[in-house]
Amino acid sequence: MKEKENINSGHRDRLRERFFTVGLDGFKPHEVLELLLFICIPRRDTKDKAKEILAHFDNDFHKLLAAEKDDFTGLDLTDSTITLIKLVREINIYQKKLNLKQKKIIDSTIEAYDYLKDYYRGLHKEEFVVIYLDIRGKVLAINSEFQGTINEARIYVREIVKQCIKHNAASIIISHNHPSGSLEPTTADLNITERIKSALALVDIKLIDHILVGENDFYSFKEYGLL
Repeated sequence: MKEKENINSGHRDRLRERFFTVGLDGFKPHEVLELLLFICIPRRDTKDKAKEILAHFDNDFHKLLAAEKDDFTGLDLTDSTITLIKLVREINIYQKKLNLKQKKIIDSTIEAYDYLKDYYRGLHKEEFVVIYLDIRGKVLAINSEFQGTINEARIYVREIVKQCIKHNAASIIISHNHPSGSLEPTTADLNITERIKSALALVDIKLIDHILVGENDFYSFKEYGLL
């Protein structure tokens, strides 16, 4: 047992030294995950566990990092390990949100998409995100308001208006992802956009854009003249 612990320790030390010397260049996917698992799984060989976890998520780090807690069922991981894995993505999203809030104004769709593409990456279900802006275009809040496909009538216009009033927003940008990859607006997308726009107009709040986010691209209702 002592000999095996020494071997594991040597392996960990070598991986860490490589990381501090060259970053993740040249690392195999399971070795990247091993580095993370070292923190929560001491004195044990983590190579097989790292390979098992990656296989469970189709060898896709985006799926792994965006996974819900229930998605880890069957992998025999502690809550601490799952928390650490999820923190990798969440810290990045947190900083992106801070960057957006610290800007004086959002003056382009690209700026909103820069945040949204990282937020949606790896998600396998639709989420409806609202960016609330003040009269100058500065971000007041960014919230995921609903989950589930739009055609299941999960977008409650009254709730969006309520949140706008709560944040004292003068305008909003709405967005949702298309996990299927297609960026063609559906009939439901067009209908909900018009409903939200009309409802907001009654309380003098402007709908600036509806951004559909796909795997590596986006569709802006504003840029296509739909708003």
